[in-house]
Amino acid sequence: MRSKRTRWAIAAAVVAVGAVLAVGLLHGGDGPSTPIALDRTTPLPAITGKDLVTGRTIDLATYQGKPLFINAWAEWCIECREEAPVLKRFAAAHPEIAIVGLLGNSERSRSLKVNRELGWPWPSIFDPNGMIILTKLELQNYPSTLFVDATGVLRGMKRGVVTEEELLDVTKRLT
Repeated sequence: MRSKRTRWAIAAAVVAVGAVLAVGLLHGGDGPSTPIALDRTTPLPAITGKDLVTGRTIDLATYQGKPLFINAWAEWCIECREEAPVLKRFAAAHPEIAIVGLLGNSERSRSLKVNRELGWPWPSIFDPNGMIILTKLELQNYPSTLFVDATGVLRGMKRGVVTEEELLDVTKRLT
């Protein structure tokens, strides 16, 4: 019969291994990722809304003529904050790609604060109840990034944190 101390040590080891596996599954590991599928052929639905910062109306149809990446985020979303530096670096290096945020299920004053903290230079459509995100785009995850080609066709999406490698790969295939 094992001692109480031995049983506790085994239980702690099992919990530790489980935690490591869970973190790996949640963050996708460090291995190569599967390329984002760009096989959709649905025109982007008509989407307009007020910019979080300026209050001006944004119409996504005005971005036709160049690829558009739409990043759905929320001010309370930890993963959205984690991917922010990646998006910011990408935007600075790739002016040929338009980026628009789509801010859902959030409170405006806290969202403005987060937007300032992250230093995002692109506009974000404020969708406080998430109706654009849920109804028009049928998204249920934050963050999610949609990839629209220059003709206004929604070609693909990434649910969860997008990596710089994924953004570069999609850019090569859309331009």
